[in-house]
Amino acid sequence: MHPQPPPPPPPPAATSRRELKDLADRILEKHGPSKRPVHILGEARFGGLEVQLALAAFKDALYKEGSLFSKPFNFNGLFAEVVAIAGGEGRGANGEDAVTLQELADCLEEFWPSPPPLPPPPAAEAKATTAVSPRKSEDDDYGFEEDGYDEFEDDDD
Repeated sequence: MHPQPPPPPPPPAATSRRELKDLADRILEKHGPSKRPVHILGEARFGGLEVQLALAAFKDALYKEGSLFSKPFNFNGLFAEVVAIAGGEGRGANGEDAVTLQELADCLEEFWPSPPPLPPPPAAEAKATTAVSPRKSEDDDYGFEEDGYDEFEDDDD
């Protein structure tokens, strides 16, 4: 008899997104859907989108949006969700878990309403509204044939 191979490991548990959903709901309630998470978190008071933040710095950055947290909020759970989704294990300065606000913004996008359609670019509008200019005459190098003037016409004055 041959020994049986060990069973495959169980599939990884789906990362909870409960705290991300809670934060998205709070931000949407305060700012509305027109402002994207990256715009809100990218504001100067948060210190930059690409800075690696360990748990304490992550909490401090988000506390600056104080009115979102008038009700109890699970910052540790939110941090753990973003670390699990973004792969932030051990990226901090001392080997601790760390994430960026850009990664948090990317995670929050999952819960954001679709952006409204963008208006057409200005070049497309100009092409659509440009009038066709009159055709130039083959033997006229100085003007359009519709201008009513003949270049070599004699004046009787």
